[in-house]
Amino acid sequence: RFRDGYVASYNRQTRNPNWVCQHLCKETLKGEANRKKSVGFAEDPADPPHMRATLADFKNSGYDRGHLVAAADAKFSQN
Repeated sequence: RFRDGYVASYNRQTRNPNWVCQHLCKETLKGEANRKKSVGFAEDPADPPHMRATLADFKNSGYDRGHLVAAADAKFSQN
């Protein structure tokens, strides 16, 4: 799966990444993307609905929702 700023191998059975690779350089650490705005949790529309991680999957699981890569390291894009 290719995204702005990273590539990930996603396991649809566990609904978690197998691995994530992010290329960091001086240019990607700069930009106008505002990371202080909270957009909340969003399901990934690239996955079929029955294979998506949902907000309910995290309730009482002991796990937190999070980013696949550090959002502060992707200031060049809000996506």
